[in-house]
Amino acid sequence: MVRQAYHDMFYNYVTLTPSTGSGQALLNGRRRSIVLLQFGSTMTENVAVSAYIASLKKEFQTGHAQEHSYRPALKSLFESIAKMQVVNEPKGSAHGRPDFIFLKGDTPIAWVEAKDVHVSPEKIEKSEQMSRYFGYANLILTNGLEFRFYKNGKAYGEP
Repeated sequence: MVRQAYHDMFYNYVTLTPSTGSGQALLNGRRRSIVLLQFGSTMTENVAVSAYIASLKKEFQTGHAQEHSYRPALKSLFESIAKMQVVNEPKGSAHGRPDFIFLKGDTPIAWVEAKDVHVSPEKIEKSEQMSRYFGYANLILTNGLEFRFYKNGKAYGEP
């Protein structure tokens, strides 16, 4: 019940469909679309997305940022939107050890695998690592710019 409620809440706020709104970030000298959540749904969420995009851009522009450099911004964004505890580098389980876990109280709700901004989620999606992670009930794969969602190993939403 809790997982389904979270799934519904998360899917409604953080989707992949262009009709929900997008932000822009200048990365690698070109604009990349970031489709995150419904702009205008609440001021708090708009601020969270704006802060996230600014943080991503700032880290990227140093020329030294790698995968882990973007995690504080991701954690902050996830906590702002989901209103749950989000743990970076959680302990592992039978399916592996994704980068984040969402908790409602002590109950794990979702897991996130985060890659560097230049890594294609499409390529990672086909990896042995992800085949293990598809054992999680709710999984998100992201490179910080694109977010892909899986329920019991099956993709949903539009990449």
